[in-house]
Amino acid sequence: MNRYKFSTNNKQEHLTYRRENIMSNKPPEMTLLTEKEIELITGAKNPSKQIFILTKYRINHIVDIHGRPRLTWHQLNHPLKSQSYKELPDYSSLQ
Repeated sequence: MNRYKFSTNNKQEHLTYRRENIMSNKPPEMTLLTEKEIELITGAKNPSKQIFILTKYRINHIVDIHGRPRLTWHQLNHPLKSQSYKELPDYSSLQ
């Protein structure tokens, strides 16, 4: 039974085809950036440098098991905003 309309004995090809179909159903802003896109955006090839740059610019990301940063387009387009001292709640009235 071939659910994916192609015949192959290569398991990696099968998984790649399945992953592409699953990812294509997601909105573009929720898809992960590729390693090449992260390299182009940060200007660094080394994953530790990429992580440093993303952290410096307060772009939320995760680090995968191989030590590479992973993030979505939404995370890239909406970096974390720092809270200023004036925005903090006033706890002096609490007892």
